[in-house]
Parts: sequence; C-alpha cells; structure tokens
Amino acid sequence: MIFEKKLEMKKAYFLLLTILLNFTSFAQNNDSPYETDLVKDGIFITTGLGLNVLGVLLIQEKDALTETKLNNLSKEDIWKVDRWAAGNYSERANSDSYIPMFGSFALPVVLMLSKNERSHAGQISVLFVESMATTGALFTITAALVQKSRPLVYNTSIPVEERIDSDEQRSFFAGHTAATAAASFLLLKFIMIFIPIQTGSQ
Repeated sequence: MIFEKKLEMKKAYFLLLTILLNFTSFAQNNDSPYETDLVKDGIFITTGLGLNVLGVLLIQEKDALTETKLNNLSKEDIWKVDRWAAGNYSERANSDSYIPMFGSFALPVVLMLSKNERSHAGQISVLFVESMATTGALFTITAALVQKSRPLVYNTSIPVEERIDSDEQRSFFAGHTAATAAASFLLLKFIMIFIPIQTGSQ
C-alpha cells in the first residue's frame, strides 16, 4: 500500500515535468543573463528525465530486507546524528510532506506576477525543468544504490512485512526535501537575477 502510493506520487512528479516541458518556450530576451538552446537544452532535459526513469527502475529492483537482517538491526549501529529518529513513524507526517513538495513546484508561478518575469517565462520554465530533472535523477539513482533503512524499520509496532519492504530501505537521501530545496533555491536565484533587471529598466 505504502509503496503503491509513493509510486503514484513519482508518476505525478514526472508528469508535471513533462507538462512543463511541453509548455516551454525557447524564446530569448536581450536583457536576460541566460541563454537557451533548443538542441542543447532538449538533450539535457531528455537525459535528465531518462536518468529519472532509470533511477525509478533501479529502485523498483531493490531487494527487500530479510527478516534475519531486520532482527540484527540495532539503533546503536546508527550514526549518532540520526539515531534519535530511529523508530519514528507517522502516516500523517508522511502525507503532509507531499504538500510543501508539490507546492514548491508552483513557486516559479510567483515570478509571473510581473511583466518582466513573464517575458522570461520560457527561460524560467527551461531552467526549472532542468533543475528538477537533475535533482530527481540524483535522488532516484542515489536512493536505489545506497542501502539505508528508513526510521520506521526500527519501529517494532509496525508489521514486519512493511518494515522489510524494499521501498523502506532507501532512506538516503530525502527526495521530498531535495525537490523542495531545489525549487525554493531556484526561485530565490530567479528573484536575485530578474528583479534587478526590472528595477534597472524603469
């Protein structure tokens, strides 16, 4: 159930990237510090999305934890910085974590409130899709290759079949955090770049 829910969220994530790509314009503006190129950016985005798909496929092929390994897990073996979280689990927190992640995907829309930013909508869209595709690729491939159990695996009140599920063995690194951070930092970068342009042209 948990795995299927997360898989559906991944599908929605990639669908969002695809939609953004379809609405992307490669028009250039003389007062923009960025340059976009149909071929170069197209290759970059296609490669990024391809690596995302590869990462998801690798995650789906990841082995589940055996009951023997589960029984041998100990909080004492966890790095002290993370040890406090071992055993924590909240379905509400898990569901709520999708809100800031998907909300951050809409952040570039904030820039469209100004005429100057709207004139750079194509480039903003391209850079956003490239950034999210890169972040997604780094996350999915890393999560697939690194074996690190989620905190709930250490919670003995949760059914064993959920604790050993392969989807619970990819705690590094946090995809929701990475996506939210990438979108938020990119928005800040756009504000720093495009607001001075707007001010200086008045």
